[in-house]
Amino acid sequence: GTSADNMRDAAAKGRTLDGTRNPNSKLAEEQVRIVRAAIAAGQTQCAVGLLVGVSHATISRIANGVHWRNVGHTQKED
Repeated sequence: GTSADNMRDAAAKGRTLDGTRNPNSKLAEEQVRIVRAAIAAGQTQCAVGLLVGVSHATISRIANGVHWRNVGHTQKED
């Protein structure tokens, strides 16, 4: 198979280091939910980056679904 086939297979079998399983991860899943909620509330990516201690580029990648695709948005409480 192709490299893409191998990557899909590895992801399907849990053999990739996504999210907090990646030792280079700068954020925890709850922080990613906070980032997404802050962006949805209208805060700028730069402001959110300063809030959680990462660059605006990292925030952009989270907001656009490039990074942390596996983490959903926060649920609103009633």
